[in-house]
Amino acid sequence: IYDVSVVRSDDPARLIAWLNEHNFRFGEGDTAAFESHVAKGWCFVAAMINPGAGEATQRVVSEGLAAPLILRFPSPNPVYPLALTATGGFETEVLIYLASSSKMPCKDRMTLRFAGKMPGQPLLRLEFETTPKGFFDPMKMDFPYLCKFKDTLTPDQMREDIVFTKAQDDEPYREHIVKW
Repeated sequence: IYDVSVVRSDDPARLIAWLNEHNFRFGEGDTAAFESHVAKGWCFVAAMINPGAGEATQRVVSEGLAAPLILRFPSPNPVYPLALTATGGFETEVLIYLASSSKMPCKDRMTLRFAGKMPGQPLLRLEFETTPKGFFDPMKMDFPYLCKFKDTLTPDQMREDIVFTKAQDDEPYREHIVKW
């Protein structure tokens, strides 16, 4: 349901001009994040929701019908680009599943809910269920470890992107919730 463009610019002003030309809305507070990401040489994934016939865009967003975006990009450490979300001014529930070669915490930026080896060949399933075909090549991906993070973050907690780093150990972890 997305119309997606990948955009790169070496000038924040040209990036902003492109976003304006393509009817993307953003605020003054977004400028610092644009400048930071442009300085790092990062690309931007600009996605507009384009629901199917008979679906209202607002309903797709408000009722959580939008499918997650899967982003793949080279980086020395996995990054969840969150800084632009902060400028919306709202608390946001963030759920991240990180497939990696080892346990990857994020310096207590989010609560680790699960960490452990994935049984079987879960990435093989991604190959068949993800479009475009070939986006995931399980033969080239050695990611036997899964980390799950979930929290509701405030705008202040989202001002910086979340960077994951290799843990000191690969000890499995599973959150246990006890209710009385």
